[in-house]
Amino acid sequence: MEGLINVKGYSEKNLKLAIRQWIDLYFESLDSKLTINLFQVEDSIQIEVNNLSNQLFFFLINYLKYPEDIKGAIEILGYTGGDESSNFKGQDILIYIPSDDTEYDNVYVVTENNIHFKIDFGGGIKKVNSSIPEFFKLTPVSTSPIDSIIVSKKASVYFDKKQFFKTIEGRFTIISLVLFILLIFHFLYINGDRDMLEKERATWFLYAGVSIWFFIDNEMLKKDILYLGCFAIAIVLMVYGGDFVNNFPKTLTEKLGPFTLMPLTFLMLQWPLRRIYKGLFKKEPKTDRDGGVTDFIYSMALTFGSIILPFVLYGLINK
Repeated sequence: MEGLINVKGYSEKNLKLAIRQWIDLYFESLDSKLTINLFQVEDSIQIEVNNLSNQLFFFLINYLKYPEDIKGAIEILGYTGGDESSNFKGQDILIYIPSDDTEYDNVYVVTENNIHFKIDFGGGIKKVNSSIPEFFKLTPVSTSPIDSIIVSKKASVYFDKKQFFKTIEGRFTIISLVLFILLIFHFLYINGDRDMLEKERATWFLYAGVSIWFFIDNEMLKKDILYLGCFAIAIVLMVYGGDFVNNFPKTLTEKLGPFTLMPLTFLMLQWPLRRIYKGLFKKEPKTDRDGGVTDFIYSMALTFGSIILPFVLYGLINK
């Protein structure tokens, strides 16, 4: 299905970055023939996209409204036709997100009969009283395109090396290197002439910090290769922790032992919980303040589960 999107509030550079981030998130669901063309239209940029289902088109509009790590007031309006699997089959529809939206996981649709619907990514749809932005032009343009982005299953989505360290992969690489350096310092620290309480604090901050990293940078865990990278880090931390913690006094070992399992148990819990959530609500969970009620429940289950589970497993292992 073909569609048009007009956006305001983006620089050309940031819009390309946001589109590539979105492609990376939904790469496995996208048609290999997908092309996205960008055109400059007065003070906005028009996006022309083809071979995209209504659901993915809605996800794209939502992501461009609320992009990761790109700040600024963004206004957006889309146009497409209802596809076979849509509630709007055979109709031309406008898609927008009002400026007063506070739920962050939905889009609004206007039909040919000027009826407005709110589409919740949790699966809900309801009629609403709303109005579309009046300052956009959704007409085909004849100017030369700014750029063309093509999905290729044979190539990396992020082909611009200058942007690498702004991507999820880039963050993972940088933080992993920092973590490696911290492990060296931690090893030297706990084997030095330090007070046991200081060693305990250093160990707690190391393992809790890695777990918090996994939780905050949840987009990273949506990519299988990066999830496996995090899993490998968690295994290394568990083995490393099991070796040095057992050299501490018994009371300290019992306190710190569960924390050495925390990064690993977090990942073990996140994997099934995320898939259950996606199966129930047909969307990715959010762990930040922009999420809805279901996202809050998911976050709480993940948080408390990853705190309790290490103590349970450690107790079973050391029976």
